[in-house]
Amino acid sequence: MKKFLTILLLLFSVNLFADDDEDKLKLAVMEFEDLSKTFSPEMLSGAAEYLRSAFANSNKFLLIAKERQEKAMIAEMKKESYKECNDKNCQIPLGQALSADTILRTTINFFGGVYTITSEFIDLAKEATVIAAKEKFDGSEKSLMEALDKIEEKITGFAKQKDKSDNNEENQQVKPVVAEEEAEVKPVEPQKSETTAESKPEVETYRPYKITGISLIAAGAAVVVAGVAAFHVLSDKEYDKYKNMAKHSHAESSSAESADEYIKKADKYRKNSDTYRILEITSGAVGGALLVSGVVLTLIKKEKTDEKVSLSNFSVLPSNDGFYASLGFEF
Repeated sequence: MKKFLTILLLLFSVNLFADDDEDKLKLAVMEFEDLSKTFSPEMLSGAAEYLRSAFANSNKFLLIAKERQEKAMIAEMKKESYKECNDKNCQIPLGQALSADTILRTTINFFGGVYTITSEFIDLAKEATVIAAKEKFDGSEKSLMEALDKIEEKITGFAKQKDKSDNNEENQQVKPVVAEEEAEVKPVEPQKSETTAESKPEVETYRPYKITGISLIAAGAAVVVAGVAAFHVLSDKEYDKYKNMAKHSHAESSSAESADEYIKKADKYRKNSDTYRILEITSGAVGGALLVSGVVLTLIKKEKTDEKVSLSNFSVLPSNDGFYASLGFEF
């Protein structure tokens, strides 16, 4: 009686495991295709075996052994070596020959100074990619292993979500097509968010008007020093002429010129002195304004853009009544 019960229990447990295995997808993990042409066959083979072990440990799939894949490659595909079957046109027929439900096809690429590894979970009945996962790595074995771990987590996590939706009776009746659409669209969404987070640059600030500000400071200093000094000297010179004429009496100069001419000449010297005095004050005000503007522009900070502002030219032209100053900017 005890032997009979023991046999029944063993048969019952075998049936439980068999039913559980029947629900799992038959998965064939294919050898990697190195489009970058930089990795050795030994490293690629080791990486494929590492990924195969990761999926085996997930207990979500019935994994087809590597030895069986090699035998099917030689027998069915008439190839001398399984490792030669790296492209999609070869791996899909190989998976079908193995009676697999899905294959995991992985490619390595190098673009923009960055290595990327992409794994496609391909439904052999539809010959279409159900989910794809992509990760970046720096070319070392350690970073490659980390990328493979993340890929396994993404694909296994998707399989878990799919199982839950399949076991939901309400979703089975209402959303058979939606589940299929989600399987095709979902892989892209997490990758986009991760890529965006990785590639988003930090905000950089710079001083866009630094050159302009320094130029204005230099121009302001030149106007203050040269303009004020020059007009101060000219004003004093003209006023000295006026004072010298005011000391002489009209009688002493009457032989050389008339009184009206003498007075007009003296008034001219006085007016010239006043004009130069006004230009001296104006030069100080203009130079001070340029100095303040230059300091303010130099301290302004902005987010870094392609726009540039610079001082293209600065010129000062003398005139009868003073000088003309011009500033030119480039945008």
